[in-house]
Amino acid sequence: MPRAYEWQRYYDAAVFETDQVRLPQLIATAEAAIEGRMAELHATGEDGKERQAIDAALAGLNLLRERSNPKKPDQESA
Repeated sequence: MPRAYEWQRYYDAAVFETDQVRLPQLIATAEAAIEGRMAELHATGEDGKERQAIDAALAGLNLLRERSNPKKPDQESA
């Protein structure tokens, strides 16, 4: 799939990473790139398709984070 937005390369790097040690840093980098772009969009008043892509990407990163850090049974009650 071709990338439509610059921040997508960081998102893709996180999504396709198989090394669980590197994954948290790649997720953080992707989120920082997305947050930077959101600030640009906010400053210019732009919205629309890219905002929808950003929302989907952030949801995907949250899911990826949750799946890469499963809670142990004794942590669920904490």
